[in-house]
Amino acid sequence: MARTLDEARQIVNELSPEDKEILAIELGLEMKEVDPEVKKAWLAEARRRWKEFEDGKVEGIPTEEVFKRIRQKLSEARHY
Repeated sequence: MARTLDEARQIVNELSPEDKEILAIELGLEMKEVDPEVKKAWLAEARRRWKEFEDGKVEGIPTEEVFKRIRQKLSEARHY
């Protein structure tokens, strides 16, 4: 059974701020139609980056730090 928009809002309101940000990004990505060739290129890039991580060639960045950087850049962009 499908949930109502009000039910979805209630569930989202119970999420942590970090999870809300992730959900917003994911929903934004779902709403955009992506050219299949662009999607294919991004998938190849993601696989390449994952392999570098698995091979120890690069270090991961903690989620908290990633979102801190994103918030900072968004804040700076709003001031232009």
